[in-house]
Amino acid sequence: MVRGQQQPKQLPPGGADGGFRRVKAQMVTPVPDLIGTYANFASVGHSTEELTIDFALLASTGDGREVEQHIKNGIYPATGLTRVRLPFGVARNLVEAIGTQLLRVEEQQRLNVEASSAETLDNENERDGHDGSAGR
Repeated sequence: MVRGQQQPKQLPPGGADGGFRRVKAQMVTPVPDLIGTYANFASVGHSTEELTIDFALLASTGDGREVEQHIKNGIYPATGLTRVRLPFGVARNLVEAIGTQLLRVEEQQRLNVEASSAETLDNENERDGHDGSAGR
């Protein structure tokens, strides 16, 4: 389940028709987890029954020499932070939710660029003495 998302869940069959009921799960976040954990690396694997995602923090040092040596050896040091094991159905919903969020971010970024470009054009027109309107 993705924090902040309410995903429909199906419960076991019930009622005379044997159908599924769709319900929404509301995420309750424990106070210590409100800030979250920052990870800049993830590794994904699977077993026959579940998908596994390991989140990690790629190491760096102040001068970078230690990291450079590891990279030359073909290994970038990372500190494992947490492992999340998901049933395939939940993993599929997670992929869909991440895709939706990425589309929203990309759209917001596009709108921000358009607004910034329009503002820059307005500023240039003001500086050049144009009001941006066509005509005589």
